Amino acid sequence: MIACIESRDTKGLFAMARDAQFLPGAVAAARTALRAKIQAQYADIFRAHRLAAVVFPTEPLTAPLIPADGDSFEDMVDVAVAPINKVLVLIRNTGITCALGVPGMIRRRAIALSRAGAQRFD
Repeated sequence: MIACIESRDTKGLFAMARDAQFLPGAVAAARTALRAKIQAQYADIFRAHRLAAVVFPTEPLTAPLIPADGDSFEDMVDVAVAPINKVLVLIRNTGITCALGVPGMIRRRAIALSRAGAQRFD
C-alpha cells in the first residue's frame, strides 16, 4: 500500500511509521492512559478558563512551493534565522489536536474563545 502513495513526504512518513520500533505496550499506553491524561489536562484548562475552543498560532509561513520531483520529509524552510523541517513547521500546532482528539484550529494569531468573549494573544 505504501508503494502506491505518490507524495514523497507522505510516503516517507508512512514508511517511518511502518518501520518504527516500539517497546511492548508503548503504543497501547500512548493510545489509552497517556492520551486520556493529556485529554483530562485539556478539559481542566477549558473548564478553569471557561473556554469553548482554543485557536492556536501557527508559523506565518506562506505555503512552500512543491519541487518538481515532489516533497520529502527532509525538506527544510528558513524560519527566522535558521532552517527547520518543513513538515514539522507546517503541522506543529495541528498535529497535537489530531493525536489527542481535542478541539483546536489554527490562525495567524492565537485567540482564546470563551463564553465571556475573545482574548487575543500576539
